[in-house]
Amino acid sequence: MPGNIASSERAYQEGLKDILSKSIFNHSKVTIQTEKLSQTIKQRFPELASADIELPLLGQLPNVVLTPAEPVILLVTQNGVFYLGADGKTLARTDQVTANALGGLPTVRDDSGLVPEPGKNGLPKQTITTVIKLLRLSASANIDVESLSLPISPNEIDLLAKGTTSTVRFSLDQDPRQGIGALLALRDKFKSDNISPSSYLDLRVPDKAFYK
Repeated sequence: MPGNIASSERAYQEGLKDILSKSIFNHSKVTIQTEKLSQTIKQRFPELASADIELPLLGQLPNVVLTPAEPVILLVTQNGVFYLGADGKTLARTDQVTANALGGLPTVRDDSGLVPEPGKNGLPKQTITTVIKLLRLSASANIDVESLSLPISPNEIDLLAKGTTSTVRFSLDQDPRQGIGALLALRDKFKSDNISPSSYLDLRVPDKAFYK
C-alpha cells in the first residue's frame, strides 16, 4: 500500500463537525449538496486526495469517506518543509500531519524564496516530473545524488553528486535524459583530460557545456 500523510482523527472529526454545522442544507440527506460539501472538506484539509459523501439509507447525516493523498517530494524552503503531490500542489507542512509508511521521499531545496501554501500549487507539475525523472536516471547511471536545489535563476535545477564539490546545472525545460547523457559523456572526457570543475558544470544550453 502506498504511503500517505494525514491529520489526526480528532482533527478530522472536529473539522467535519464544524463544516456540517455551518449550513442547514447539510442536516438532511434530502437537501445536502454532496459535491459542494466534498470540495469544502478538501479545502479545509488539503492533504486529502478525495472526500466522498455517501448518503445513508437510514438516518439523515451523511457518511464521509476520506482518502489521504500520496506525496511525491519534500520541498525544503525558508518557511518550512512541505509535502507536494504529483500535480505540484502543496499538501501540508511536514510538522502538521503524520506520515504513514512514506519511506524516503525525494527532497528538493528551494533557494528562490518560494512561500508554499497548503492547497495551492507549490511547484509546476512539469518541475515535479523532471525531478522524479532526473533522480531515476541518475540512479540508473550510478550517480549518487547528494542534493537537488532550485536556485533564483528561472527554469534551472542544480544537482550535487556525493563526493563532488561542483554542482551540475540542468534546464527544467529540457528532457532530463539529454542532460544526464551529456553529464556522463563529459565525465569521461574530463577524466581522460584530467579536468576537475570546482564550482559548476552548466548543461542548460543544448549541445554545449560551461564549467568553472
